[in-house]
Amino acid sequence: MRMRPRPSLRGCSVLVPRPRPRGEAVARVIEACGGNAIVFPVIDIGEIRDYTRLDHCLDEADSIDLLVFVSVPAVDGFVRRQQAVGARLSGATKIAAVGPRTLAHTESLGFSVDFVPDRRMDSEGLLEALGDFDVNGKRVTIVRGQDGREFLGRELEKRGAQVRYVASYTRSTTTRSIAPVVEQWAANRIHCVLVTSVSILEALVDLLGDANGRLLEETPVVTISNRIARACRCAGIQEVFVAEKTGETGIVEAVGLVCGGKWPVSASPVG
Repeated sequence: MRMRPRPSLRGCSVLVPRPRPRGEAVARVIEACGGNAIVFPVIDIGEIRDYTRLDHCLDEADSIDLLVFVSVPAVDGFVRRQQAVGARLSGATKIAAVGPRTLAHTESLGFSVDFVPDRRMDSEGLLEALGDFDVNGKRVTIVRGQDGREFLGRELEKRGAQVRYVASYTRSTTTRSIAPVVEQWAANRIHCVLVTSVSILEALVDLLGDANGRLLEETPVVTISNRIARACRCAGIQEVFVAEKTGETGIVEAVGLVCGGKWPVSASPVG
């Protein structure tokens, strides 16, 4: 099988506002393709202050039928506390992970993952992955950051599941100054922006403020789902592209289209 050539990103500077380490991972792929990655995480990940709800969940860990991890930080926060209190899952507990990196990280910690989205790396994709799995009457725990989406839980409840949300980490807009990024942006040295979650979009809009909002509005954005793309459109962004494949490689292929890559890539503009 012939290896597919990488897109040429020479001369293209991409703003990567994802939290570490995921931002650094995609930045390495961008730079391997000849591009320049400007890594500025707009969201800080931290530990929760009140463990009451998480500890209650861990006290009943052996009764969880389906455990859902929505992100790598969700896994880390859960496992860190699990180890601290010595809780154990039942061998019958099914585990779901949203996204390839969450899957890989969960398995690296010794968990066996039963469900992972095949195409869409979001809550909608996980519902597809669950397929015919009967959740009626099952106890489902969704581990996420504070104030995450509730779409998945609502849909599972419609199927008869008993759903509990548990926060294992916090998200907050960074307090670091975005001024150095704005300086490069205003000098036309940022040609594309990655927006891989609505939280990242909201934090970026907040940091730029009214004075610099036009920079984001006038710069092509690559995202990973139609839901995020719609939010970008609502924020006034003029050019939005949705990568048809997730993961670092798929995202960078979409960047290749935006930055004038020399071969067709998997992305589609959102009208």
